[in-house]
Amino acid sequence: QATYVIGVSGGPDSMALLHLAVSMGLDVIVALVNYHKRVDSDLDYELVKAYTKSHGLRLAYLEVNEYTKENFQAQARTIRYRFFVETVHRYQAKGILLAHHADDCVETILMQKARHTRVPYLGIAPLSYYQGVPVYRPCLGVFKEDLAHYCEVEGVAYRIDSSNLENHYTRNYFRNVVLKEVSREEKERLLSWASVKNEQVQRQQDKLEALLASEVTSGIWQIDLSHDDKTLGELLDCFLRQDQRLDPRRISAALIREGVHMLRGKKNSQMDLPDGFQLKKQDGQVYVCLKTAKLSYAYQI
Repeated sequence: QATYVIGVSGGPDSMALLHLAVSMGLDVIVALVNYHKRVDSDLDYELVKAYTKSHGLRLAYLEVNEYTKENFQAQARTIRYRFFVETVHRYQAKGILLAHHADDCVETILMQKARHTRVPYLGIAPLSYYQGVPVYRPCLGVFKEDLAHYCEVEGVAYRIDSSNLENHYTRNYFRNVVLKEVSREEKERLLSWASVKNEQVQRQQDKLEALLASEVTSGIWQIDLSHDDKTLGELLDCFLRQDQRLDPRRISAALIREGVHMLRGKKNSQMDLPDGFQLKKQDGQVYVCLKTAKLSYAYQI
């Protein structure tokens, strides 16, 4: 039987997903990160620990006490996902289960529309990859209120994260202010519209992937510079997103523009990518590799 790592915070969404997984007989490892950003965060841990103990589940637990000056939500996401991936490898699990739901999807769509930036997918994808590990989101068709109702009907205890009620972060503002003005019917229409748009984008993506497949062998792109800049940019975007080592959220339009400029430039060149990777062009071949560390000293023998 396949094993899955399930991200649990103690809130109604993740507790509903956890209870549903247990009810279905799935073999799950419960993964919880305690950021110690709230005085009551230990109570979340105690609640989740009690559930895992009563159901005979394994619990992977991480405590975090120190942070950099980086945006906390972005930093927390990186810490959380890396911990989930480490847990997957430790238990040789098949993938990660997360409790993102329909309201999360609506929030994301509204934020994407507000930013007026091109995105490869409207909302939240039901399947994505992080450092090569599949991340499944089976609750995207269910609204938050329905997950909370499920917990109440099933008698599953949960806790409300008080920090979610604050509007310091953009997502919290959309959740607590903007989304409150959107009815359930409007949410459903927005999700339906996004689904149609995603299908159109997917058809275009399939064409790009077919074209790219004719030029890529074993991760090496034999680049055809006869493509116009628009097509070259789309192919580069597709090429980078196919590399499961890269975080697709960090592949921006600006990065693609810089990449196209690099590809049009010198015969042999390179540019930095997020998370310590590089895009290299050498003799017409393009590939992604780890950035070579620069030594602060050297020995001459």
